[in-house]
Amino acid sequence: MLAHTAASPTNNTTGMAVTAPAKTSYAGAIAMANVYRDTTQRIVSSTGQGYSAINQQVLGASARLGLMPGQVQSYGRSVRSLTGDWQGAMAGLDAYQARALQTDRTLEQMVPTAAHLAQTFGISSTNDVMRFFGTIDTQARLANVSATVLERT
Repeated sequence: MLAHTAASPTNNTTGMAVTAPAKTSYAGAIAMANVYRDTTQRIVSSTGQGYSAINQQVLGASARLGLMPGQVQSYGRSVRSLTGDWQGAMAGLDAYQARALQTDRTLEQMVPTAAHLAQTFGISSTNDVMRFFGTIDTQARLANVSATVLERT
């Protein structure tokens, strides 16, 4: 009798136990999508570029670098807020992600460096950033020092 009651169509507790996690996951996914869309729209409004262009930049960088789209947005918005240049922030993203991995840091920890190099030296493109760090690494090697180890401290 007890087994029959648990499987009864009028007893909704079994169905709720199965569907509740799915509903929670779905609600979470919808909330994350809304945050992404809202953040992208803010970038669009602040840069004057189209939604499609910003969305393609964020998703392209995310796929290329193995980052979550929210991380790409956060990095770009942070650097743009310090330099006033979204395109410059996105232009050097690949190089700063590579340097972050090389020095055991997060992309977010590279924001001050990206802003400083852009403001002080006008360096923002991936090639210029890579050339800059390559020069630093070469000079450090010539002095028998590891620039990446020094950056970590």
